[in-house]
Amino acid sequence: MKKRSCIISDESGFFLPYVLFIVALVFIIITANIRTYQHEIEITYHHIERVKAETIIQMGLAKFKERELPTELETLHIDYLFPDGEVTLIYSLIDDFEYRIHCTVLTNNGLEYTTLFTEKTTVKGIES
Repeated sequence: MKKRSCIISDESGFFLPYVLFIVALVFIIITANIRTYQHEIEITYHHIERVKAETIIQMGLAKFKERELPTELETLHIDYLFPDGEVTLIYSLIDDFEYRIHCTVLTNNGLEYTTLFTEKTTVKGIES
């Protein structure tokens, strides 16, 4: 008489590997979705910080262009403090019709962002 396999004849032993495989697959899918969600939260946080930094730069440049600027070839350091952070503008007149503004932003959450603007004007110094 042939001996029967206990895996096939015992119903609980036959279905257990399938159940374990499905449970492991579901666990892997849920874990991957949780990690993807955490990465999306982190990316959103960094994007918001960058938008805040760019907004601070624009507010600083708007305040900077309101004031009377020197027309000599010199460097001018200006600091502005805003609710979301602070900006340091370094103004350099390159020649009579070109200037450079180096902007450094430090947000309240610690992000440091730096950018450089070089513009030409049609009159000597900055246009108002």
